[in-house]
Amino acid sequence: VYTDGNFSYNDQIRFIDVPNLSVVGGLNPGDQPDGIAVSPDGRTIHVCPHMTGTCREFDLSTLNQINSVSASVYSRRCAFSVDGLYLYVTARYDKMYRILLSNYSNAGTITFSWSQRENTDIVVHPDGSKIYSASGMGFINISGTNPFTYLQSIPLSVSNDIELAIT
Repeated sequence: VYTDGNFSYNDQIRFIDVPNLSVVGGLNPGDQPDGIAVSPDGRTIHVCPHMTGTCREFDLSTLNQINSVSASVYSRRCAFSVDGLYLYVTARYDKMYRILLSNYSNAGTITFSWSQRENTDIVVHPDGSKIYSASGMGFINISGTNPFTYLQSIPLSVSNDIELAIT
């Protein structure tokens, strides 16, 4: 699954058959989809259309929208907790991210101490113990999951968008 470009200005998400390198389907989830997360059970896809401030849930078998929640102005990226109970959603100009229960009810927010230009990515540690979010101002913010709490920010010597991967 990928968006067409940094932001998908044609508002499309494409589904790719990787072995055959062919596009096998698509979805139009709204204005400039940016963040995409597939539920751990593989049944739903969650999309953050950048300009809508929402996070939207789609059934992958029908591609119908199931749910939508207001996340924050300019929602950017999303990631699931390891157990699939929580969905974390970053916002472009906020010093925080939202924590949503998988049924899309609001479970709270985590606020960072560092000023953010943009939250550019969010990932969950494979053991589920920490959440890492990156900012366009060159910081990695680390939060704990039990309880949900801000732990620290690590400054980096970059000032561009940062993409994260955790091993």
